[in-house]
Amino acid sequence: TPIPAVMAVLRQHALNPHLLVHPSVEHEFDDVVRAEEAKTCVVMGDADANFSFENMNSAFNCLMDMKQPKLYCLGKGRYYRHNGKLQLDVGCFNAALEFATGVTADIVGKPAKLYFQKALDHLNLPAEQVLMVGDDLFGDVVGATEVGCRAVLVRTGKFQNSWGQHAAPSFVADNLAHAVDLLLEAMPHWTTA
Repeated sequence: TPIPAVMAVLRQHALNPHLLVHPSVEHEFDDVVRAEEAKTCVVMGDADANFSFENMNSAFNCLMDMKQPKLYCLGKGRYYRHNGKLQLDVGCFNAALEFATGVTADIVGKPAKLYFQKALDHLNLPAEQVLMVGDDLFGDVVGATEVGCRAVLVRTGKFQNSWGQHAAPSFVADNLAHAVDLLLEAMPHWTTA
């Protein structure tokens, strides 16, 4: 989750965020949100149904009212699959705010290199020993390979066949079980630096 990463930034710079996140995670920001003070940044995450016109416009106005607007986005996903249907992800709403305000967001979730590097630091492992398995070429595979991890793209969830012409994962698997089989076959041939 990118929340600990953005919380570290908020604490380090004593920022008071306007939140546009899912209601289930709002409480995680309780110790940095100061309701009585002016907002000094906007934090945007997967807000799901909270990405209403009213809430987007509120975040827009908050940024426009700031002397030095700061926008933090907890990811840059394009879409995800929910209940069998594709849904717009936070990256789309982030792009709208960036376009409207001229403010470029700091991405603290996938696919940001910093996000994957923090995960490696937490695991205390070198990138060569980590394999990322995901269904998102741009959010999972590209982000992981940019920090030196191997990556498996699984043909589940939001996988699209057209992705084959873009970045190359270490493997493409039909599902997680197939990914494990491919990993077990390949491990004896992998070397680490």
